[in-house]
Amino acid sequence: MMKTLVKSVRKLWLKAYASIAFYPLIISVCFLLFGFLMLWLEYSPAMDFLKDSLPNLIIKDEAIAETLLSVLIGGIISLTVFSFTMVMVVLSQASSNFSPRLLPGLISDKRHQRILGIYLGTLLYCLLNLIFLGSGRSEGQHFGLAVMIAAIFGVFCLVLFVQFIHGISSSIQIHRIVEKVYADGCLEVEKAEKSIDAERLGMVPQTDDWEEILSDKTGYYKGFDCSLIEKKLQEKVEQLRILSLVDTFLWEGTPVMRVAKPVSEEERRQLLFAFRVSSDRHGSDSYFQAMIKLMEIAVKAMSPGINDPGTAIEAVHKLGQLLNRAMRLPKVAFRKNNRGVLRPIENYIDAKTFCNTVIQPIRHYAKSDRGVLEQLICALKFIQVSKTTNALCKEVIQTELDCMETEIQKNFEQVKDKEYLLDLLAS
Repeated sequence: MMKTLVKSVRKLWLKAYASIAFYPLIISVCFLLFGFLMLWLEYSPAMDFLKDSLPNLIIKDEAIAETLLSVLIGGIISLTVFSFTMVMVVLSQASSNFSPRLLPGLISDKRHQRILGIYLGTLLYCLLNLIFLGSGRSEGQHFGLAVMIAAIFGVFCLVLFVQFIHGISSSIQIHRIVEKVYADGCLEVEKAEKSIDAERLGMVPQTDDWEEILSDKTGYYKGFDCSLIEKKLQEKVEQLRILSLVDTFLWEGTPVMRVAKPVSEEERRQLLFAFRVSSDRHGSDSYFQAMIKLMEIAVKAMSPGINDPGTAIEAVHKLGQLLNRAMRLPKVAFRKNNRGVLRPIENYIDAKTFCNTVIQPIRHYAKSDRGVLEQLICALKFIQVSKTTNALCKEVIQTELDCMETEIQKNFEQVKDKEYLLDLLAS
């Protein structure tokens, strides 16, 4: 029961954190609480002393205070509406010009969420003060400091609006998008490298005769959480072979893992409970998802409606670097588990899957573009001659280069371009 609660809370937290309303909601509540605090402090002796010390900064006329708060409320509402409109325009442009898969990354930009949260928080603060002034309970000077703080918040919102305009216009620039996707992908590769148990590398046992466990769900495999398995069961199983690749689709009833020792039906359910399965293929970050995003950017750039080879070339450059790093990962290895004795054996995406998923679509859509094919060939050859690329990966890349040679022979009528690319392949 406790494990189920932990998994549900974790899932809810990840969903809330990825929402565009996460930071705005938290910041708005903080501003609202600060507003109540200021209304309470207005009647304290310390505030009376502060007002007497700074008389020129305190608004003493109630009509002026109400007018100022009304102006601030109207202005901040306009800023908020305009800012949200710009966000929607940016998301629409990114979806149509680049890839719909980029939208979660743009929505989850915490900087923009914090700015929108300050807008909404300032609006709530001003409304609270205006309601207090209109209630008739304010006497004498018991409202001036809170109104002055509202004015300061209003000026701060104008500064943030300029920053927001700069940030939102920069976030839609394709080189920034490509660089961010590449950086996120590199970070995920580093996480995968650190999760591998280097001391047991190459010591993976044969698991063909182990007991198989079938999936009880249909969806995309997103990972295996050892912390959700009870310690007693971890000690019994000791070793577990995960058959599925991250971000691949699972069908209910297909084998997803193997265990070295027989387990009961209840223990099977506990092991399957630790499997994270999502209906959304792009619901989480991984280096493979980063490659797919770069591939989709390149393919979309080569579509007839956009026809932007420069963007495709930029995406290919980053894709080649990310592929080179990802191909260093072993095909299968033990994964570290710092929360128990269970040692899961995990599969990693191989070179053939990489080429079929992210290289082949670019090769197909850019089959008649010399510039893009030239950079794609250079990227593959860069990986092929890299010292960290093993013999099997080099063989897969050579097969992909051979397919590219066939495409060039078939699709290029211009002899000069054809000879140039064939010479590049032969070099």
